[in-house]
Amino acid sequence: MGKYVDITVEGLADLEKKLANPEVVLGEPFRDYFGQMTAIVEGSVRLLTPAFSGKLLSRLYSQIDPKPIPHWAKVANRAPHAWLVEFGSKPHFPPPNNPRLIEWGKSHGFENTFVLARAISRKGTQGAFMFRRAMVLSAALLEGMVAQIARKVEELWERE
Repeated sequence: MGKYVDITVEGLADLEKKLANPEVVLGEPFRDYFGQMTAIVEGSVRLLTPAFSGKLLSRLYSQIDPKPIPHWAKVANRAPHAWLVEFGSKPHFPPPNNPRLIEWGKSHGFENTFVLARAISRKGTQGAFMFRRAMVLSAALLEGMVAQIARKVEELWERE
């Protein structure tokens, strides 16, 4: 999860060695957790993403480690401009005849996109920080769900 949520399972490698069938005991609980986690975070990102044309929302996806015992999951966006929307941009002069700039400008009341391009050249663009805000909003819930994994692993270990 990088900088916003970092959940570390210490001793996981040692635990895997001690179990007769680690894929059964650890695989299902971790896969369930990562599935719930990505659904929560992706849902939050969807709510926080600016939806001008729907291209950002349509390219949002989640992925879980395909290994028998998953170690990671991610929620990301395939849109080439997603990072600009997330983090904003430094001042730069976009081409005033850019079709996306014209479309966005007209929908926001800018008949002359040169004025909009000049404003971007002076101030840059402000980031929406939808991923960062989604992680902050979800962090407590995700950390609380770790106890559920521990209980499920314990139940499955006792059955082994």
